[in-house]
Amino acid sequence: MTQAAASAPAIHQAKLPNGLTVLAEPVPGAGSLAMRLLLPGGVKHEPAERQGLTAILSEMLLRGCADMTAREHSDALDRLGVQRSADATTHHTHLSATLVGENLPAALPLILNMALAPSLDAQALAPARDLALQALDGLEDEPQHRVMLELKRQFHPDPLGRAGLGIREHLEAVTLDDLRRYAARCFVPGGVGASGAILSFAGAFEWEALLERVTELTSAWAGQGPAEPVLT
Repeated sequence: MTQAAASAPAIHQAKLPNGLTVLAEPVPGAGSLAMRLLLPGGVKHEPAERQGLTAILSEMLLRGCADMTAREHSDALDRLGVQRSADATTHHTHLSATLVGENLPAALPLILNMALAPSLDAQALAPARDLALQALDGLEDEPQHRVMLELKRQFHPDPLGRAGLGIREHLEAVTLDDLRRYAARCFVPGGVGASGAILSFAGAFEWEALLERVTELTSAWAGQGPAEPVLT
């Protein structure tokens, strides 16, 4: 073992009773912190007739949560200097954030509530759908991206070969009920077998205090994620 490897800080790991896995890597001397929440539901769990649902849902996660409107929530995160994003991949929906480490105690509930208590407000559906349709239309100017999506479709069985951008007719048909059912089914801490939600941190933090705070904020969060889909 090299001296650098021997002196590297340990990566902390804990599995909470509700199934959530918490990972944290300290970075000595860092003043900032990055975090990501992987939720056990991605493109592969979309209903076959609603491909692209997660593209709309990812955008809506950034538009209000719990008892806060989209503007109130956005302003609160902006005041804390939180840069955030949401997107869906084949296997997971991701929530990511970067911020100054000392702001984490105040920012953490605001970030976690995007997954635990998303507003999914009716007024947010149309703009979120428009953005998803614009991304789909943008493929016309990205032939390389189109080729890669086609290769994925050709070489992976359905639903693993689906493009996360979805299908126009499906995007246009997505309803609030579709989004709410999907979130209730997939935005949960537990998972089938070894799978489940994973919350990770890297940067400036104090592990014991961080774990205690995460445990407190997610104590009422429960549920088991969906089973693996049948491949065709």
